[in-house]
Amino acid sequence: TSVSDERQRQSLDLLTTTPLSATELLVGKLISSLAFLGVLLALSLPASALCVILGGATVTDLLRVYALLAVDAVVLASVGLYFSCACKQSLHAVIWTYLAAIAGAVGGFMPVIRQISKTGSRSARSRFRCWWRCFRRRLWRCACF
Repeated sequence: TSVSDERQRQSLDLLTTTPLSATELLVGKLISSLAFLGVLLALSLPASALCVILGGATVTDLLRVYALLAVDAVVLASVGLYFSCACKQSLHAVIWTYLAAIAGAVGGFMPVIRQISKTGSRSARSRFRCWWRCFRRRLWRCACF
């Protein structure tokens, strides 16, 4: 919502008078939001390291999760920046960003659900039920597959 905030505070005109191009302004705003998300990821490292120390996960598991979170951060920050540019009010930009994130999350599960419903095999359905049961109970090491 950085661009829409600038628009609401009426400081966007001041930014456009700087010698920076529009691309440089947007990249700067994206980098600033990614820096904040990077700090949040770094602050969660001690808790994640505790999982490795206690034997619940390996270092490679931790690296995979953090790589996925970093990619998600870039994508969602870009979507948020897009809606911040497209909407005039910050509230609308936040709502559209959340709706896009929810649609992306639901859309990501749709191919899995379609494949299970197309195959019609009991083993695929039972594996999905087992996976869902483990996910709900937050059992990360289940023997569903």
